[in-house]
Parts: sequence; structure tokens; C-alpha cells
Amino acid sequence: MDFIYCVGTSGMCLSETVSQCVAQYTNYSYINARAVYQSYIDAGVGNEKDISKIKKALAENKFDLEPSLACPLVIAEVEKYQKLGYTKFIFTDFPVTKKQQAFLEYKLVCKSKALVFDYSLTDALELGAKVGSQTQSENDV
Repeated sequence: MDFIYCVGTSGMCLSETVSQCVAQYTNYSYINARAVYQSYIDAGVGNEKDISKIKKALAENKFDLEPSLACPLVIAEVEKYQKLGYTKFIFTDFPVTKKQQAFLEYKLVCKSKALVFDYSLTDALELGAKVGSQTQSENDV
């Protein structure tokens, strides 16, 4: 399996940025940890202590949850898409600690890499528009 961990600058809404970009990569499954955690809360199947920790993480936008809590939720999501034939995954908001990464990669054999976003979505779109228009201009000559 191939894993791409998306990492952004402080304050960046990475899930929004990635979800707009990932649509063109149909052979990848997108795992949004924030959405996975919210689904866990909405399902109400966990114990109150775990649900409380996840609610706090979502409210504070800090996803440094213990691997024993976060990883099984993400692994279940990966396994759901594996059953559909996916072997390549793009993650946002996970892993955010080395322990989370180690837990995940111990449980699921994979090749992983990080994709670092240094620009906000607005800056990236503006940069893309400039590059696109320059390329178009060069092709017109």
C-alpha cells in the first residue's frame, strides 16, 4: 500500500485544500481523519471517555490523540476502502505524531511519504492560475 500524509502550515485548512485536489487522483482514496473522528462521535458507539477526548480534539483542532484511540478508527477506514480495491491513500489530519505513524505502519504494511503544503489554498490557487496562464501564453506563441 502507498500512503501520502499531507502536512500543512499552521492554521491551514488542509482538508479543504486536499479534497479539492484529490478528485483528480481517482486511484487514491482520501482519508480525512477529522471526518473519521466526527463519524465516530455521531455513531455514538464508543465509550464516553473516548468520545469526550475526540470532541475536545475536534474543538481545539489538535489531533494528537493517543494512537490506541485514533489509529483503530483510521485503520478501519483504510480497510473499508481496501475492500473496494484501493491500495493508495491520501491522509489529512493524520498522523500528527510519530507514535500515530508508527502504530499505523506497524499494523498496515505500506510505503509512506509526506506531502508538505507551504501555501494557503488561496495562494496555491493564485500560483496555479499564474503558472497556468504563463504556460498557456507560451503555448500560444
